[in-house]
Amino acid sequence: MSTPTERLTEAWKRPPGFVGWMSATNHRAVGVRYIATSLVFFVLAGILALLMRIQLAQPGLDIVPAEAFNQFFTMHGAVMMFLFAIPFLEGLGIYFVPLMIGARDMAFPRLNAFGYWIYAIGGTILFLAFFSGRGPDAGWFNYPPLSGAGYSPSATDVSMTGLGEFQVGRGIDFYLIAVTMLEVAALVAAVELIVTMFKFRAPGMSLNRMPLFCWSSLVTAFMIIIAMPALMTVSVMLELDRKFGTTFFDHAAGGSALLWQHLFWFFGHPDVYIMLLPAFGAVSTVIAVAAARPMSGYLLVAMATVAIGILSFGLWVHHMYAVGIALMGLSFFAAASMMITIPSGITIFAWISTIWRGTLKINTAFLFCAGTIVVFVLGGITGVMVASPVFDWQVHDTYFVVAHFHYVIIGGVILPIFAGLYHWLPKITGKLLSESLGRLCFWLTFIGANVTFFPMHQLGFDGMPRRVYTYLPEQGLGDLNFIATVGAFMMGAGALVFFVDAARMFWKGKPAGLDPWNGGTLEWAIPSPPPDYNFATIPIVRSRYPLWQQESTEPAADRVPEGWRSFSDSLNGERTTYQTTLLEAKPEGRAFLPAPTLLPFWMAVAVTVIFAAFLPLVGFDTELILIPVGLILLYICAIIWNWPEEPFARSEVTDRESPGSLPHITTGRFSTIWWGMIWLIVIEAVVLGCLTFAYFYLRISVPSWPVDDAVLPGWPPEGIPDPPLMLPAIAGGLMLLSVVPIWWGVRSVSQGNRSMLFYSLLGGIGLAIGSLIVSTIHYTDRPFIWTENAYTSIVTTLGGFHVLHVAALILIAVPMTLLAWRGYYDEKRFIGVQALSMYWYFVVAAWVVYFVTVYITPNMF
Repeated sequence: MSTPTERLTEAWKRPPGFVGWMSATNHRAVGVRYIATSLVFFVLAGILALLMRIQLAQPGLDIVPAEAFNQFFTMHGAVMMFLFAIPFLEGLGIYFVPLMIGARDMAFPRLNAFGYWIYAIGGTILFLAFFSGRGPDAGWFNYPPLSGAGYSPSATDVSMTGLGEFQVGRGIDFYLIAVTMLEVAALVAAVELIVTMFKFRAPGMSLNRMPLFCWSSLVTAFMIIIAMPALMTVSVMLELDRKFGTTFFDHAAGGSALLWQHLFWFFGHPDVYIMLLPAFGAVSTVIAVAAARPMSGYLLVAMATVAIGILSFGLWVHHMYAVGIALMGLSFFAAASMMITIPSGITIFAWISTIWRGTLKINTAFLFCAGTIVVFVLGGITGVMVASPVFDWQVHDTYFVVAHFHYVIIGGVILPIFAGLYHWLPKITGKLLSESLGRLCFWLTFIGANVTFFPMHQLGFDGMPRRVYTYLPEQGLGDLNFIATVGAFMMGAGALVFFVDAARMFWKGKPAGLDPWNGGTLEWAIPSPPPDYNFATIPIVRSRYPLWQQESTEPAADRVPEGWRSFSDSLNGERTTYQTTLLEAKPEGRAFLPAPTLLPFWMAVAVTVIFAAFLPLVGFDTELILIPVGLILLYICAIIWNWPEEPFARSEVTDRESPGSLPHITTGRFSTIWWGMIWLIVIEAVVLGCLTFAYFYLRISVPSWPVDDAVLPGWPPEGIPDPPLMLPAIAGGLMLLSVVPIWWGVRSVSQGNRSMLFYSLLGGIGLAIGSLIVSTIHYTDRPFIWTENAYTSIVTTLGGFHVLHVAALILIAVPMTLLAWRGYYDEKRFIGVQALSMYWYFVVAAWVVYFVTVYITPNMF
């Protein structure tokens, strides 16, 4: 008879060999891959930075030509933002959040693996383009019109330089597609983290007992869900301009380059705090351990984290002070830019208080935290300065802004990342890093950062603009640039020391043991590295630092409701963990998690095939065939992904719910799938909101249109009739009617009426198909073409958004209808159709927004 631990090991073991490695879905495997891959990109971005500093060390150098320099600084910024900082911190969260909250895995393990593969493929695409001389060259912010087809066409002349072949313009397409894929990966990770922290916390870990790193990861995930769809939307809009000839950003056709800036910076400034907050959470964790006491002002720090997340969305015009926005409008954003220093200051003072009141043990991780406080405060001071519009006008696009930004990122992200690595790598690997090499790494990095970027403040005051590849000797900028270059190589040496230390650790590092730092959170209660199942027994939590403040985390008879089975065993050899309530983390059910599979990889391949159609590879007409190929592969993978296994279908309600066990939660707000659908709808709603914002922004920009034979002012422009109401109203009416059978079907199956669900789904599909046909007739009968002007571009895109969603509903509903016909769904197992109904309601609500925006408002004002 095997022991409970042996059964857990068997249930959670990873498949052997290369196929087993590719099919891994365990959160720790995925987290390590995120961390390792992001560090590779970090090294590449660092090399690009050093090459740029070599070029700028003295005036008039020609080591890196202009074309190459443009690609270097674009790639450096894009890689550090999209391929290193955010993925690394998400990987840290994916690895440690389940350990900190006492879970065995994340809510959607296969989706987790899918996100990683999308991230890895997107980053690879970007670097393959760069190494082939087709890297992006319009800055990581990618402003139109420079990034538009007029100035950066997809096929341009080739420039040969001493560093190789560089093609100007073609890299923009690779950038847009790669960034869109990377945002998909980030959104997947965000949904994973939110649902996991909502539903998989150990019993007793109420929200006010979650570790601060989990709080920061949770707020960051919410920010990603609100911010990153804006970047995805505007990236797709620019690619449509480049590939299909739409005119969202073409001023001559009624578009606006400032539309890109608004949507980009709505993502871009929160993105800074998306990087900062999890890094702050890591610092809060390390400082508490180094001071050997709970974090001072826990509640205030958690509230400050939430406040930073909210206020960060009111700062995006902070980057647009010089574009001509009215002073009254600028004053609001200036106030928000200064207000955000308050919660940031609360966090920093809490760190200082914890250090002051604790019994301090200085190690490498703590040194990086101390460096964080110094460098980030300096960056914050200059941040308050550039928050003032009148000051910003003087230093805008100068090296002063470069200095400010890097002080914030190095102090608020890079140094905390190193602190997290020195603190948590022993848990990941089971081996200790060297303290002496770690301290050398810190001092080289800390001194190098200040030597590099402090002189840049003066360079900015002296008038050195950003993003220039050389300068004249008469400008007197050579000495400070040389000092900055020396500092950059010091930072590079610090990074090299870390990687040498990491290699030494894997080779002959000392065993870390269970808890080398005397930590207070749950990740230090299990072996290093943790077993595949994390916890042999799900812990019971009664404090914020359970390893410091309670005698035991073992479940006791008086801590678990009578008759509820403890998870000290693996039920029927399956992967299980607790589901708990949102606020107080009371046990409410069992989650059954899927085994490793290759499906996430093939799903990522399918998505890549679709995106590849937009890359300048062979020829546009040839590349378009990839879209249907990718969609078919994606649909097949999705059906296999969601199709239930027959033994699972029979045993889910009967065998799995033996007397005395926790129920298997499958429906309603207790389900992880329900929460996952909620956040998918929120993401889609943000996309719709961005498109609707674009519609009204372009509309109010109409007076600035040039009056000529091609484009005339007005909305719709003269020559284009007002949008007709009849066919869109019929199509929308059919979709509104389709809600009735869908709602009735879900209600019926929840009451045990299986057959009614089948007929209800058929009715809903029929009405949706009717709506799709009417919409198609309407769009094909329009008296204009998609690319005629900005009005036709945005109206057609909004209509396409609705049509694609109706088509998606039909495709999703078809296999569910087949399952309903076979009698799969019943009163205890209908979460699939429940999730479909939620998405159906959203699509209908989105149609209402679309109809009012496009067909009603032009006749109102």
